[in-house]
Amino acid sequence: LGARLVDFGGWHMPVQYTGIIDEHKAVREAAGVFDISHMGEFFVSGAGALSFLNGLLTNDAAKLSVGQGQYTLMLNEEGGVIDDLILYRLHETEFLLVVNASRIGEDRTWIRKNLPAGVSFSDKSDTTSAVALQGPKALQIARTFLGAGWPEPKRNEITSYSWNCQPILAARSGYTGEDGVELLFANEIAENFLFALLEAGK
Repeated sequence: LGARLVDFGGWHMPVQYTGIIDEHKAVREAAGVFDISHMGEFFVSGAGALSFLNGLLTNDAAKLSVGQGQYTLMLNEEGGVIDDLILYRLHETEFLLVVNASRIGEDRTWIRKNLPAGVSFSDKSDTTSAVALQGPKALQIARTFLGAGWPEPKRNEITSYSWNCQPILAARSGYTGEDGVELLFANEIAENFLFALLEAGK
């Protein structure tokens, strides 16, 4: 689409299309779509998942109801920060960690090093794509795009849904500063999903 691409954590990332001012105004006045596929997605599950995560992270994951998320930090033995991330509770014993692109390898190594028996860990960073739809018209566009049955997440929540019979997750962290949603889906549908979303946004 004519983007200026830069290297970011081994990714060719689009940083600009028509210009910074145009794009800033579009997001502040209507909506913009940001490719955040570089982020890492880790899934932790099992009966001991909650206890394990509370040993790794600074915030109390027990405070999360199913469908809720929190901003938190992963620490090393000395209390130093390995990464800042967002933790979501997908089910009673299943969690999603959205981690920074530049820290995926170190985060994965640290989790696997400390993983106890009975807790499962899966790194789906390489098979998951994601976009952030942000701006004052973002939710209106998402409702049009996903349809009336879409379970719209509240702030700091995550919901699951399907698009063309394919599973997607919709989170609402507000991390980029404007209201909107982060949509996560399989790489296989990424191109079709993105262009359909752009069409809905028009």
